[in-house]
Amino acid sequence: MFCTIALFCLLGTALPAQYIGGGLSLAGIASQIDGDQWGGYKKIGYHIGGWATYDFNDWLAMQIEILHSHRGSREVVKDFGQVSLNFIDVPVLLRIRPLQNLPREAWVEVGPSVHYLLSAKTGFNNLKVDQSDNYRRVSGELGLGMGTFLTDHIAFFGRWNIGVTNLSRFVRPWFTIHYFSFGFKFGMQ
Repeated sequence: MFCTIALFCLLGTALPAQYIGGGLSLAGIASQIDGDQWGGYKKIGYHIGGWATYDFNDWLAMQIEILHSHRGSREVVKDFGQVSLNFIDVPVLLRIRPLQNLPREAWVEVGPSVHYLLSAKTGFNNLKVDQSDNYRRVSGELGLGMGTFLTDHIAFFGRWNIGVTNLSRFVRPWFTIHYFSFGFKFGMQ
């Protein structure tokens, strides 16, 4: 994974192509799972990884990311307790720059994301048990976000993701995760 992150970081600075950018992405995540009786995005997590963009023209680009993320739920009804999920995420986003006359690049992004589950633990406080076999290894989400470059090499972004597949192999009708992420991208636009 660290080789992939290094590749994305180098992609934005080492390649001579004028339409390619990339770098490092760090974000905090506030998440919840459907059925969370705490009524809010109270599970705090993170993501870290790399991103790369390819500009089709001045206002449209494709962005791909490879991220390691941690999210879940603080408390879920029934016997689930706290849920801690670790994923490898691969979002593929369409990045649109609707306003061209700003001093710095600003964008809106939308697209799907595929996730591979690394681990799933449930329980209360320090009494968590591995429940990875009860969750689907591969899941999908849709994301919508926006961001802006603060300097030539640092951007701030926010994104909302909603699950479109059932995470659990056994809970019906749906066991999906929703989350907000806010963070920084370091690299070249």
